[in-house]
Amino acid sequence: MLLPLIATCLLAQNVRLDNAIARIDSVISSRVAAGFSGAVLIARGDTVLLDKAYGRADTGPGASPPAFWLASDSKQFTATAILRLEQTGHLRVTDSLIRFFPDAPADKRAITIHQLLTHTSGLPHESAADGIADRATAVRTILKLRLKSKPGEKYSYSNDGYNLLAAIIDMSSVAGFDRFIQDSLFTRAGMSRSGIWGNEKDDAGIAPLADPRRGTKMSPSIFREGHGVSNWGYRGPTGAYSTTRDVYRWIQALRRGEIIDETEKRELLGRHVLVNRDALGESYTGYGWGVRVEGGHDVSYGHAGNEDWLGHNAIIRFAPDGLVVVVLSNAGDKDNTGWSSLINHEIRHVMDAPQR
Repeated sequence: MLLPLIATCLLAQNVRLDNAIARIDSVISSRVAAGFSGAVLIARGDTVLLDKAYGRADTGPGASPPAFWLASDSKQFTATAILRLEQTGHLRVTDSLIRFFPDAPADKRAITIHQLLTHTSGLPHESAADGIADRATAVRTILKLRLKSKPGEKYSYSNDGYNLLAAIIDMSSVAGFDRFIQDSLFTRAGMSRSGIWGNEKDDAGIAPLADPRRGTKMSPSIFREGHGVSNWGYRGPTGAYSTTRDVYRWIQALRRGEIIDETEKRELLGRHVLVNRDALGESYTGYGWGVRVEGGHDVSYGHAGNEDWLGHNAIIRFAPDGLVVVVLSNAGDKDNTGWSSLINHEIRHVMDAPQR
């Protein structure tokens, strides 16, 4: 009697899940009229439940969803690259800047890689390297910035800190930053339609800008003729592009230990610094990821990105139980919130609701 009962329970669970996915698809489709355009993937373990493009990102029946700029979701790749280099003995997260930048000002020499990864370096969030093509010039420009706080004193989000991480990867790997990310992360994970700013593939099929006029207003040292231009402002904190399916492949490869080993993965997703606490739990920063904890247990790992001038934004999150949600959008913001965040909220609302 036990096996039929288990089978009946599993069937009922699958029906409820199918109903939830159908409701999610319907809700997202209804948001297209309000301005949403993008792609959504939902998976549970090895099963993809939904992978679909909507609005202007839908290129027709049978076509794969396009690629999108991930903005700050790029930080997870930079953090993982650092840990791969640690795993192979090229560096340690306890290393300080003086090892890599001997001319660093006195107030910044003791900043560690760990502090850069956790946004506790004291560096501001000024994107000072934007448009700078030369690595040494970019590093000097960042290191001239005035610290907001003493290194290690408190959490303060900083793109500039992740620019320095990209420079460290560039110096510590034989291939350099762009090639190392492509070969050691993207190719290893089977991400065939992903890349780095300034190296866009013609066949990547990147979704158009929310407003094509936005691109013409940017400095030609950053964006020119519809393509990114290689510069140190878009290495490290931002600048990666990918598809929903490629991001899913990435998360699965991380879970299987195909990118970094279990020790490094625990560092990547560790509860390193408390960011905030609320009535339900706490939020910590990992390395390039946020870690949500409720009841003393990790319930999800996620990050958001918004390349506001491009109109591309992203939400990537996954849970210990195997759930993966990826929302990528080229629709810009609605009411000062990225469309990817709004759609993610809709997905959570449906999936958290009691299912009949």
